[in-house]
Amino acid sequence: MESYLARVRYLARHFSALQGLRMVPLGLFLLASELHRFTDHPLLQYKRADSLLLLAVPLVGAYVLVGRYYERRFGSAVAQRSAGGDALAAVGLLCWLLAAGWTDARLEALFHSRPVITGLTLGTWGLMIWGRRRERRHYLWLAAIAVAASLLPWPPRTQAGYMNVVLGVALIAGGVLDHLMLTRLVRGLGEGPHVEVP
Repeated sequence: MESYLARVRYLARHFSALQGLRMVPLGLFLLASELHRFTDHPLLQYKRADSLLLLAVPLVGAYVLVGRYYERRFGSAVAQRSAGGDALAAVGLLCWLLAAGWTDARLEALFHSRPVITGLTLGTWGLMIWGRRRERRHYLWLAAIAVAASLLPWPPRTQAGYMNVVLGVALIAGGVLDHLMLTRLVRGLGEGPHVEVP
């Protein structure tokens, strides 16, 4: 019974964070925004601002559809605490990430086009997620991949490209694995003990 109640508490506490498919559209957007660097297909050779706008519209729609899917399939829950702290942490991480990219651009010659500072920042982000929720071990692997990828030589002036590719992969992989964790938890609760109320 104890482990069953622990799973209920965990699910209630982390229900929003485990809705990983919500992150997938953003990950796809980041990856698709870099696609034009690696292909000469005429459809992907328009101006960057136009391409980002074209990509954003269907991905915003996908985000809305994913939200509706979670509400229909799993219902909704109200968090006990305000999400203000998480939003502040996200803004802080974004500022840190931009500063890391700027630093890597300045130190490009020193690091031989390796976005080391950005990679360490993304690796730290993965470690922080794992540190707060130890069950999500996949973020350890994603952190290691981000750091390893930053040690490879990238084409000159592509720190932003590295960030988009690695962050896009992390959002998609982490989101899908979080979603699978959510479905396993919900399925496990369905198989748990049932108490009849008179």
